[in-house]
Amino acid sequence: MKKYLLSLICLMVLFVLTGCGNKISIKDIDKYLVDKYNKEFHYDYSNTDPLTTSTYTYIYADADGNNFTVQVRGKYISDNYYHVIYDDEISNMFESKLGSDYQLRVSSAGMFRGESTNYQDVFEYINDIPVLNITIYTTSNDFDFIKSNVGEVIANNNFKALFFVYINQLSTTRFNDLIYDDYVWEKDIISSESFQFENGVLLSE
Repeated sequence: MKKYLLSLICLMVLFVLTGCGNKISIKDIDKYLVDKYNKEFHYDYSNTDPLTTSTYTYIYADADGNNFTVQVRGKYISDNYYHVIYDDEISNMFESKLGSDYQLRVSSAGMFRGESTNYQDVFEYINDIPVLNITIYTTSNDFDFIKSNVGEVIANNNFKALFFVYINQLSTTRFNDLIYDDYVWEKDIISSESFQFENGVLLSE
């Protein structure tokens, strides 16, 4: 009986490790993406540990080299490619209000939607986002000015999402050297502040 149980456990582990429990193939994902976005994508790699999760994760890239994630749970496929499409446009909304003395990084990478979800524009997308993260880099310590202008953009567009806003004041030299994918170390930050808006209202600090 013990040998039978041991053999059964070994078969189950092998079943998981070989991906046999996942009926969705790369070809299925490719078709899903082409049908949804009407463009070709390139499969890069999978970073899933099949022993610790029932969700399989695949990293894809578009023709411009922008990476995004596809998740597979059972027969259900979802992806976060819309964050590639819209994050820069969202950033531009706030940057145009704040001016050139500010650099923004917007991330809605946690927003996964399946094949039945399609957005016509950035406003429709934002109104469906539960949480949006905005990091603002500046040489200024006038955080009240930033808070007021961010709030004005949210209020004017009647955005309902939960906005997490992080402000980091940098030296002029570090700010001028900043490129989009830079990691900003804590030692580079002179001062910082964070705040949240939900349903257009500034939450208590």
